[in-house]
Amino acid sequence: MIRRIITACLAAAGLVLTSVGMASASIGAPVYALEQAGYEATGGHFTHVQTTITLPASTSRFISNFGTGTGPGLSVQLWGTHDILLLGVSTYNGAPSSAPWDASFAVLNTTTRSEIASCLAGNNGGTGGVTCDASTVGPPGAYASGAKITESVSYDPANGVVTFSIGDGTSGNLFDGTYVDTSDTFGAAYVNGELATSPFSSPAHYTPPASPVTVARFTGIKITTVSGRHGTMLGPWVTHTVTATTTGTSTGGVLALPGPLSRLGNAFNFNLK
Repeated sequence: MIRRIITACLAAAGLVLTSVGMASASIGAPVYALEQAGYEATGGHFTHVQTTITLPASTSRFISNFGTGTGPGLSVQLWGTHDILLLGVSTYNGAPSSAPWDASFAVLNTTTRSEIASCLAGNNGGTGGVTCDASTVGPPGAYASGAKITESVSYDPANGVVTFSIGDGTSGNLFDGTYVDTSDTFGAAYVNGELATSPFSSPAHYTPPASPVTVARFTGIKITTVSGRHGTMLGPWVTHTVTATTTGTSTGGVLALPGPLSRLGNAFNFNLK
């Protein structure tokens, strides 16, 4: 009976699981945001989040829904008591067709929500204490359509060092670096698609498509806690769906949403709605 109840709850949440890991799966309340759609893990002190993405072969299917100079992003995030760590790639309406996806890493103050450190594609060095490098055979920190990239953020609580990277094993394009964030505790890990430059901003000049459009698929999701527990988005923690709405609440109109988790919680689609 217990197994049937768990299975029913997972199905209602749109999550797909086999019997492996069933006992440790815990589904939390849905989360609503202004510009993010994906999944959030809570209920642990997280030290690592990672995902692999095959960038769309073409951006033409969805980029027309954004105004010039704006577009979607694909990110991993750790949210702490002091800082929020954001790592991802984004494209925009008007981006060069040869390498339309740019990498970035940013640190936001959890209380003020303001950016305090960052590194952007094309900039070796970084600001606010971030040390970063963009070694590539093409534009620094820029990725071509169809590239298979892996985004990874890790935190070492022993010394407070954050390491981050976005790598494309085919082209050799690598965007990586470090940041020191002492005495922080990261209580949430995200894998998300984005519609704006900040989790706290509404998307500018965005018009939802007439029917749902998939931007990209997140795969190979890996999450680790300070106690050494490993898992996917459906690991031994609480999993929440994250939906972007016009108000950032359940009553707002839906702008973007994640597809169902599959493969034991390590993959899902990011969809414009």
